[in-house]
Amino acid sequence: MYLAIAEENRRRILKVLRESGECGVGKIQGNLAISQGTLSAHLAILRKVGLVESRVNGRERIYRINWKKYYEFLTEFVWWFGEIDEKGSDIEIRVRK
Repeated sequence: MYLAIAEENRRRILKVLRESGECGVGKIQGNLAISQGTLSAHLAILRKVGLVESRVNGRERIYRINWKKYYEFLTEFVWWFGEIDEKGSDIEIRVRK
């Protein structure tokens, strides 16, 4: 999972989904400067590790964060590296020194 979020565009995708709830590829792509093919590849990786779920709505695939897996990951990350402070839609992680 750490490798999945090591890539900046995947972290940006998670941020868009965290702020938007669920949305289609067009809305995600509108927030990022990457091609649809690249976006689809990143979404496939995020789905494979369980951070993102999708459902079909007509001809469109709708994506959302898998909150259970997302919080499991954050809990593990904080256990290893720091503290977490949730403020509205922002999550701040303070790294222990």
